[in-house]
Amino acid sequence: HLFATSEAEHHAVAREALKRAAEGDEAADLFAYGHALVQGRGGPVDLREAAIWLGRAQAKGFPGALALLDDACRQRAAI
Repeated sequence: HLFATSEAEHHAVAREALKRAAEGDEAADLFAYGHALVQGRGGPVDLREAAIWLGRAQAKGFPGALALLDDACRQRAAI
């Protein structure tokens, strides 16, 4: 979808682009996609999937990737 018709559709297209970039296995791209999943940008919050991508980012040397997930889990538990 090059021409998204709504803001939600635009965000979903952007999230897919982040996923494609993350599949290249670069730490910053892994983190960016995991972060989008944590925040629910372009789709629902998916902490399980985020854990996979953020874990890979952390393993590739992206500091604090899993701390982001930990923070998100704590915030959700407090609700």
